[in-house]
Amino acid sequence: MALTSGTVELEGGPVSYVRGGAGPVLALLHGGGGLQLGPFHERLAERHDVIAFQLPGFGGTPRHPSVGDTRDLASVVARALSALGIEHYSVLGESFGGKVATWLAIDDGARIDAAVLESPATFRTEPLSSIPPEEIPGRMFAHPELLGALLAGPPPGDAPGGPGPYGADDQRLWLDELMGDDGGDDVVPHLASIVTPVLVAFGTADGMVSPETGRIYRAHVPVCHYALIYDAGHLLHVERPDAFLELVEDFLDRKSGFVVDAASGVLLP
Repeated sequence: MALTSGTVELEGGPVSYVRGGAGPVLALLHGGGGLQLGPFHERLAERHDVIAFQLPGFGGTPRHPSVGDTRDLASVVARALSALGIEHYSVLGESFGGKVATWLAIDDGARIDAAVLESPATFRTEPLSSIPPEEIPGRMFAHPELLGALLAGPPPGDAPGGPGPYGADDQRLWLDELMGDDGGDDVVPHLASIVTPVLVAFGTADGMVSPETGRIYRAHVPVCHYALIYDAGHLLHVERPDAFLELVEDFLDRKSGFVVDAASGVLLP
């Protein structure tokens, strides 16, 4: 997709983004390694106006003094979208971005048409900085032996050859600071107030965040669909892009009319 880079100047500081595609607006909130676009996102842009944000403090961008947690980041995204003249949008949050997207659905739900949470790290209690970097590939992917074919760049987790999606130590500590140490308990009392349809999707082999945490969303969000993608780890859009894209597009098309079993749906190959 043809991408346009831009920056929104907000009171707390600048927010960078890239934008491409055509159709309804889809805000993309990245995972803990910062903004990393690939073939999956190009396919999303075939039917959506994708606005992919580099959240403050990631990808070498400056932190905002007012940002101390993921709810603050959600406020930054909402204000950035307003500054871009966006009145209504859907949102896709990946991993760490899934918790940011959750707060966005809570606080800016009147403008959100649908929210997709990919392997949301909302209820992950294990600090990222406590995981040995060499363990990360095996926990993120169902088939870490296929990383060379799955990823265009270096393998994750500070493996030889590159920094990986979680970057340097200071970025992992920044992630832990933003996530807090309450294991997502701060979010639960607010889930019932979400007015937009929500899709929560996990891979059955996710070793970074328990797929069972999707049931917390299912139990508390009024309109919530919980889906499991077979033989996938934490990064659904990398390991099972076709299955995940089909799921996401169907949900964004039908929203509250989307049908997944009340307990969960498992997508086979």
